[in-house]
Amino acid sequence: NELLGKILPLHVAQRLKQGETMVSDSHDQVTILFSDVVGFTQMAAKIHTADLITLLNDMFTKFDRLVDLHGVYKVETIGDAYMVAAGHEALSKKDHCTRVFNMAKSMMEACKTVELPEGVTQLEIRIGIHSGPAYAGVVGEKCPRYCFFGDTVNTASRMESNGFPMCIHVSASAQQLLQHVPEGWVEFGTREIKGKGAMTTYLAKIGAWTAALAKRDSVGGLSPHPRGARRATGFVRPPSRDASCEPPHQRHSLPDTRLDDTWGEFDHVTPSPSRGPELAPHWPPAPSREASAESSVGRIRSSESSIARQRSGGLSRIASGFEYPTSESFGSAEEGG
Repeated sequence: NELLGKILPLHVAQRLKQGETMVSDSHDQVTILFSDVVGFTQMAAKIHTADLITLLNDMFTKFDRLVDLHGVYKVETIGDAYMVAAGHEALSKKDHCTRVFNMAKSMMEACKTVELPEGVTQLEIRIGIHSGPAYAGVVGEKCPRYCFFGDTVNTASRMESNGFPMCIHVSASAQQLLQHVPEGWVEFGTREIKGKGAMTTYLAKIGAWTAALAKRDSVGGLSPHPRGARRATGFVRPPSRDASCEPPHQRHSLPDTRLDDTWGEFDHVTPSPSRGPELAPHWPPAPSREASAESSVGRIRSSESSIARQRSGGLSRIASGFEYPTSESFGSAEEGG
């Protein structure tokens, strides 16, 4: 019973013990938290594996104890990421967002007490929180987990990946449920969040929230880029152009710059007017209509020349790849008897 209680929520474990074979729930509102370690990829590359595992074990063990203290549910760990949920059971339905927020504050404090291996000078995490409806259920037979599904989970993950070191970054729906907290909030602004569109997000006034605002103001804004992708300092992709929808000859890759995930999925966006034109985007112009037309005519003429050469050799090639004899080929065959 104790082991089952560590793997699944208590009310879910009891349902399974009573013979229920399929556990699937729909929750009107839950709060989801994601956290991950800032610069984990770079850290893992420069310290011994044993030291890395020891660090993660120390940190996650501290987080596990906080889960029991705040009455929330640890969903899972994925690499250096830690996922927490609340509101799916009677204990936390009324104050699920407050419980998760208190958990987030304690997690940031716990990071400061983790013993660091040689070569690591600091340990920082990003935290993202979102509240909304979700589905949940027990999946799998080996190491079964009570998992959460739905857009709320995706949005909480985006709040983390678009967040900042040692900051609690939340959506508008979570902030509405947390207006009573004494720390207070600052509106970070409205930004394009990958897969979500324009979202207004908030930072709790604890941790390094002033550094996050200073970063935003110093570059005139922030723009999303994929986690781990090469960062283009001083190079801005115009937001109105979607590279995935452009023809191949109009696609342009970002310059080769260093990897750095310190600021999550964000970097320079709209250049500040005071920084001058050196940060303005420079894009090779798309071909004009006249140039495109000339290019098309050239390709047609090239194709006609190729067909003529093929006919002169006695074979006419069709687009399917099947070869048909030409009339000249039939004539030469008849003459030959």
